[in-house]
Amino acid sequence: IDLQGGRGLIRLGQGATLVLSGLLVRGGVLEVQAADNATLDLRHCTLVPGQDLLPDGQPSTTAPSLVVKGEKDGDCTVLLHRCITGPVRTGRATVLRLEDCIVDGLGGPALQGLPTPPGPLLPSEEDLEAEGLTGTLHVLASTVLGSVETTVLELASDSLFTGRVNVVQRQKGCMRFCYVPPGSHVPQRFRCQPAYAEGTPEDVRQEIERRVKPVFTSDRYLEPGYCQL
Repeated sequence: IDLQGGRGLIRLGQGATLVLSGLLVRGGVLEVQAADNATLDLRHCTLVPGQDLLPDGQPSTTAPSLVVKGEKDGDCTVLLHRCITGPVRTGRATVLRLEDCIVDGLGGPALQGLPTPPGPLLPSEEDLEAEGLTGTLHVLASTVLGSVETTVLELASDSLFTGRVNVVQRQKGCMRFCYVPPGSHVPQRFRCQPAYAEGTPEDVRQEIERRVKPVFTSDRYLEPGYCQL
């Protein structure tokens, strides 16, 4: 699907489900406007990181490849299974589930909330806390190149995060068998790296954090070693 520099708009009615399988989307952003209890299911799809590539192979932009807007305070679900995508932007009412995926932030945020529209009234403290954050996130056996901001991290398992992960509600959810960079704010961790360095002498901790981190053959989309450890 060549969007030719525009956007592909998908509207999902209440309770609707749309399955896209085996597609490559390039040249623009895929924008989803979803009503309550709607589901977008992407399987074996590629939403080209950078939307398109320049002649030298560099991404043409750092704009998001997928934008999901839920309706008011309802919820919608986005499922990505064995997909490659550029940055993803979702609203606070969205449940985002990644499985066997690559999300490429192109040097910036990979998973981030939608910008809050300007208004004359000052937001409440609660609104400020969750402003611009995604809703509920599940990440399974995936690689996320870039930072992550979410309200709830229900589960992250067997995944690599190259940028800091910031979770607002850390009293629920868990992260297991993952790499998450130092300085991240995440819920309970189980056998994550480099968390094993915590509680060790400062020189030992610094050495572990320097040495224990993912290194990829390539971090550029379409190169043969893209995201290969």
